[in-house]
Amino acid sequence: MIRAARIFAPTSSFRLVLIDAALMATVFGLLIRTGVFVNPVGFLWDDDGAPRVAALIAITIISMYFSGLYAQRRIESRIYLVQQLTFCAGVSLVSQALLSWIHDPWTLPRGLPLYGLPICILVLFCWRLLREALLSQLEGTGTVMILGTGETGRRIAQHIAANPAQHLKVAGSLTNNLVGAIPPVLGELADLCEVARRLRPDVIVSSLGDSRDVMPITEMLDLRYSGFRIEEAGTACELICRYVSAPDLRPSRMLFSSDFDAKDIPLSMLLTDSSLSVLLLIAGAPFVAVYWALMRISGAGRVFRVTRCAGMNGQPFLSRQLRVDDAGVAAAFARSAHLENWPQLWNVLMRRMSFVGPSPQRLGAAAELSGLLPIHEYRLNVRPGITGWARINLKETPGVIDAVQEVEHDLYYIRNQSFSLYTYILLRGLRAAE
Repeated sequence: MIRAARIFAPTSSFRLVLIDAALMATVFGLLIRTGVFVNPVGFLWDDDGAPRVAALIAITIISMYFSGLYAQRRIESRIYLVQQLTFCAGVSLVSQALLSWIHDPWTLPRGLPLYGLPICILVLFCWRLLREALLSQLEGTGTVMILGTGETGRRIAQHIAANPAQHLKVAGSLTNNLVGAIPPVLGELADLCEVARRLRPDVIVSSLGDSRDVMPITEMLDLRYSGFRIEEAGTACELICRYVSAPDLRPSRMLFSSDFDAKDIPLSMLLTDSSLSVLLLIAGAPFVAVYWALMRISGAGRVFRVTRCAGMNGQPFLSRQLRVDDAGVAAAFARSAHLENWPQLWNVLMRRMSFVGPSPQRLGAAAELSGLLPIHEYRLNVRPGITGWARINLKETPGVIDAVQEVEHDLYYIRNQSFSLYTYILLRGLRAAE
């Protein structure tokens, strides 16, 4: 581990930073060497071009750091990786424009960043894929060891089994209660130190739900100080399953943390909502006119379905959708053009909704669910969305259990709300609509 600015970071992350910087420097060096954009000798030596290119590379690396590209050791989604790299390149272009405006001598030739950064995205993407392939060969999959028989630990094990792309596997569990144990059982809790040092799991998850499973505090502290990673079941569920485990939400977290507080969307998301909604409203208007004409010709009745829903902070608003029947020429046309949610774009433009957020619910249903499930009210701390984290991860099946799962996913989005996650969900939603 390397300690810098009171932050402990693994040496592998610093090596990755150096390799990324070297690859970007190579790309820009080759572009400069071609002489298409600048005179190589004059730019590097007479015009101090090297520090200016180094500043652009540094800004890109810093953007990649804050986007989480150095926090995750393995690739979980290629789409998300491309989105993150593209976002970082955009930040670098905006930063370069700002530097040029503040201090004109730091201006780079226009073609250099415009051509260099896209090539860097391609090179870094290929490098990450190559690194992922090498890690898969050398390291195989990460291992998770679960302590106890708690329900959250069981859900984590089921999620890992259903998602092999995460490169994780359950090594087994330790418990004093064999009834309901998560297979394979590796021993009792008293064997924790011996089993952990033998198997060397990447993560030890504490899910002690049975009264016979007493937390082995001394052994866990010993392993913690020996370098083992130990997480509570709720924290591990957020890291591995990407949703907030409702049974593990403690009142102290809801009272003293700001994880789920009401928050407005960042400016970048607001601008995306506004510009994209205007574009789609204009582009979809002719298709909606055709659908309206087909509905009138067929005598199918009302074109729009209007519902009074709960918005941000519980404020009511009218949710409008096109009424699409199960069969018919008009229905087939509407489904092929994905017109059902077109009227919702007006709510996005008016800032009553966002493209990404919890699904809008009827006022009565929202009040009823809040009475049955108190944490349900926290999903009203952000604007409802046309698509969302729950929608792209859950199958649409009715029931109270699914309502709980939906809230768990919505709370994960609220806690981790960012432009990167917003863009990823938006792209996944568009892909699912195809």
